[in-house]
Amino acid sequence: MLPHLWSALFITSIIASGALTHLQAAGKPVDDALRDSAQSVAAAACRSDDFNANNLHSGIWTFTDPLGNSALTLNGTGTSEAALALSLPAGVAHDLYTGKNYAPRVLQPCANTDFELEVKFDSPLSQLFQIQGILIQGDPNTLLRFDFSSDGASTNAYAASTSDGFATAPENRIALNPIAPNDVAPLYMRVSRTGNSWSMYSSTNGTTYTLIGTFTFAMTVTQAGLFAGNGGPSVPAHTALFDYFLDRAAPIDPEDGRPVVDTLPPLAYNVASITGGTAMRVSWRTDERARSRLQYGRTMSYGTTVIDDTLRTQHSVMLTGLRSNTLYHFRVISTDSLGRRDTTANFRDTTYVRNPTVLTVWYGNTQTFGKIGTPQPFVNVLGNATDPAGIDSLYYRLNGGAPVMLKWGPNARRLQRTGDFNIDLRYDELRRGSNTVVLTSKNPFNERQDQTITVRDSSGPVWPLPYSVTWSSAKSLSDSVQVVDGRWAVSSNKIHVVERGYDRNLGFGDTTWQDYVMTAKLSVSGFDSSLLAYSAPSNGPCIAFLMRWNGHTNNPIASPQPLEGYLPLGAFASLSWPSVSQQKWELFGNGLILKDAATSPMLEFNTAYIFKLQVTTIAGQGGFYRFKVWKASDAEPPTWLLNAQEALTAPQRGSALIVAHHVTASVDEVSFTPVPADAVPPLITNVLTEVSATSAYITFDTDEPARASVSYGHSSSYDSLAMSDTLLRLTHGIPLVGLTPNTNYHF
Repeated sequence: MLPHLWSALFITSIIASGALTHLQAAGKPVDDALRDSAQSVAAAACRSDDFNANNLHSGIWTFTDPLGNSALTLNGTGTSEAALALSLPAGVAHDLYTGKNYAPRVLQPCANTDFELEVKFDSPLSQLFQIQGILIQGDPNTLLRFDFSSDGASTNAYAASTSDGFATAPENRIALNPIAPNDVAPLYMRVSRTGNSWSMYSSTNGTTYTLIGTFTFAMTVTQAGLFAGNGGPSVPAHTALFDYFLDRAAPIDPEDGRPVVDTLPPLAYNVASITGGTAMRVSWRTDERARSRLQYGRTMSYGTTVIDDTLRTQHSVMLTGLRSNTLYHFRVISTDSLGRRDTTANFRDTTYVRNPTVLTVWYGNTQTFGKIGTPQPFVNVLGNATDPAGIDSLYYRLNGGAPVMLKWGPNARRLQRTGDFNIDLRYDELRRGSNTVVLTSKNPFNERQDQTITVRDSSGPVWPLPYSVTWSSAKSLSDSVQVVDGRWAVSSNKIHVVERGYDRNLGFGDTTWQDYVMTAKLSVSGFDSSLLAYSAPSNGPCIAFLMRWNGHTNNPIASPQPLEGYLPLGAFASLSWPSVSQQKWELFGNGLILKDAATSPMLEFNTAYIFKLQVTTIAGQGGFYRFKVWKASDAEPPTWLLNAQEALTAPQRGSALIVAHHVTASVDEVSFTPVPADAVPPLITNVLTEVSATSAYITFDTDEPARASVSYGHSSSYDSLAMSDTLLRLTHGIPLVGLTPNTNYHF
């Protein structure tokens, strides 16, 4: 995609007269092009504008939209509600902050003198990180922002400066300062400059102003104007309404309300093109409803014109039958309902070679599944589809059957990058032996690309137990593991994540496995600390080990391919980073219910550790899970770090997953063994007593399900045995009754 922004020439004439001259008496129609030039700018640094016009004044303003997806309109022309509107879509940040210089803005030339600017905002701020304000520019990298924004509960004032175009964090000049509740309009802002001293004021009535802050910043001012923004973890839509922009040395009086004669042509902006092999789509917006002509050709003489006589503000023209790999020139002619016409500059773009889509199947165009066993009911065919024009549809056919539509990334869950796909093929859909999967993508120009993939179903064997893998001996990944999600590769005799993301999963074992021990040697070299990794649905990076897995489902998330649900499951142990400086060990059961947690040991990066997870069936209760971890250079600790009893409602059989969730990890050795005979007695902890006159209640915990009894008596030789509890439990309570008052007992 090649975004092109149309820029108007500035009108440089200056009228040297009094503070303000009206060409006609108030209430009479005024030519909207001339009315704006009627201001005196002798004492003003900037040109005032009340936006009481049908179009943005190209003789004053230049509109810039870095992302090319915002809309500019003038509303309420000829009324007291006349305003400039900048509308921003949700989901994409249009911010002026670290690494982001994306806010749409209108700027005009401004003299490098002292001045005081005043802006009235008719738009309330009601959602987190809706932003609107004044922008002062020295050069494209030297900027001052003064703005009002919402924190979700109140409206705040803020000011910051940058000398590198927000490539790095800006310097806060005025910290966030509450000025009003949420959802208040109108709001007024004044920015005053005296030499290198800058002051910011706010008001809710336009009469009484409050000083927000003053700071010093040396700057050679060249432009000033307005901007709108949005941001945050859940980016809200926002339409900023600017009633007026005034240089107080030359205000407009009266402001708004006069009838306007339309003499300005439409402003065409955000002209953009995308190309395919033999087609091109050109789109643009106008700031009023307009008819359009698109002239194009292989030279600037053009030669061909496409006409759209429908009055509209959003325009799109599809050019077909073009030559592939050829440069085309084009320009837009916009005409409003009164016949006023504007022609853009020349733009150009190049078509691609035919069928530009690239379909990449990560683990090869011939893949074998089930040769060792079946960790889940699905096989996964993973890859990426890219096209310069974008992907419009993606689907596959299995053995010549009906098309099955696929999602493609990014989708914040299993599909990390743009164009990523993951085909879930159920074993019960496959034929024994070879199956043909034809993957098809189409771009917006209906240009199609096919990729044939051979999927061999070798299912039947049950994954052996015990089992171990060292990656140096594996001829291919499918010989040792099933990759469920993400790109993994083997190097230096280890398997590692190629691209971090949501739940990069490796599947081992068989859906028939019940009681077993998983032992993995691996190291973690880092994790994703970005807002994406810490926002929903990711909720922070972790490395996890899961048992009794039976494949993705539609619970709790219903989704077409690939499936995104993950319940039910047995249990999993994880190391998470709740923040960049914290670690937490946790054991979760089915339904993601937290069962146990610990804060130590602290894992060191780039250091090999042994992770051990075990599940044992307790009759009548379900799976009992235990987890421990230690440095590979140390001896195995005798006790378990975490343990939990899971219910019979959780899966009682299933395979194992290693999950790298926004984490960079390298897995060295993985082994699975049957649960060994338990030669170590339960460890008793947390012994407490509750005593009454003739009874006592003894409570305690054990580190594994155990039956319990309490021996007691008048001495440590004990002479009585309390009633035993024959059920296997982790938490125990034994009553002692019939005791003699005021007597010391041992137990």
